[in-house]
Amino acid sequence: RRVSHMAAEASGGPGKYAGLAGDVRGHCSWFLTRTNKEHQATMEHPFMKTIYAKSFDLTAYAQYLSGQYLVFRELERLCALGSSEVPLKAVHDEQLHRGDALARDLRFWAGATWEDKAAAPSPSTARYLERLHQDACDPWLLLCHHFLQYNAVLSG
Repeated sequence: RRVSHMAAEASGGPGKYAGLAGDVRGHCSWFLTRTNKEHQATMEHPFMKTIYAKSFDLTAYAQYLSGQYLVFRELERLCALGSSEVPLKAVHDEQLHRGDALARDLRFWAGATWEDKAAAPSPSTARYLERLHQDACDPWLLLCHHFLQYNAVLSG
């Protein structure tokens, strides 16, 4: 099953964050300049290109959303536990939460039984969740996950 529309393919090149200077402009600039290669690889991935072109496979898209749901649900739970302490209290905002919106998207794209399909994470999602749990012991590492995931959502 495919959803097809005409759309321009994502352009190549160094990526929109390649020109940021990792200097006194702040932590976001510092972080983005050091992860630009990984960011660009993600943006140029064939699956992501099908999303930009609106020609994605519905089953694959539902699996993608399921992984996002599992990651954000757990990230939100872990961040809520430390939301009154440094450094998370500076960035924790429930208005950023994606879990409920992703659940609604999954209901639409995967149907009423979406929770059964989301119960078992893919191997990649399971590895990320394992790392998230390891890093959650350090609030600064958890802050890095928060920044990475929410920055991707807000800039995507």
